[in-house]
Amino acid sequence: MTMAEQNPTNQSRIVLGLDVSRAVTPAQLATVLQGGGAACVILHNTRAPTNEAAFQTQAAALVPVVQAAGCAAIIAGDSRIAGRLKADGLHIESDLQALETALGKQSAMMVGYGNLRDRHSAMQAGERQPHYLLFGRLGHDTKAAPHPRNLALGEWWASLMEIPCIVQGGSDLETLLSVARTGAEFIALEEAIFSAAEPAGALKRANDLLDSTSDER
Repeated sequence: MTMAEQNPTNQSRIVLGLDVSRAVTPAQLATVLQGGGAACVILHNTRAPTNEAAFQTQAAALVPVVQAAGCAAIIAGDSRIAGRLKADGLHIESDLQALETALGKQSAMMVGYGNLRDRHSAMQAGERQPHYLLFGRLGHDTKAAPHPRNLALGEWWASLMEIPCIVQGGSDLETLLSVARTGAEFIALEEAIFSAAEPAGALKRANDLLDSTSDER
């Protein structure tokens, strides 16, 4: 499974970030995903880092739910957990050496790279040929609007490069279209969905907004 396969259309698709410390239950996540409105879910523990065993236990309950919904399940930061849980991908936000190592070892799963802050670092990461780049940082979408830097980098990358990119959105869905207009293949949302009173409804609203831009691309 590749990110390109997760978006064969010309419209941005949603990538959900989910910090396991949110204590979203498998049943709740299944409800959010049942409409097919997300391409993949990146599971992480950014807000409350735990030890490997705890993270694995928390993620193990969610990975099958994500995959049963037809989404790619991606584990952030730990290749061993990703392998043990038979996840579809590994997400890295540390250094380029970690990216190179993961790409060399994880031939059976996607490897993506995030927390990019300028064009130079994006080009360096792109030279390693990851399956996608994320302009943004997991767990750091607490402001209403997306970071202008992420928008600018995403628009630049999407207009020139073949490697798919994800641009992190803000916590207010009313700012979602500013991300869609960058041309990025994917938009990462977490706070806007999982802090909503009805996360499933929020995801549907996000996709309705993206549908409204389909004729613009």
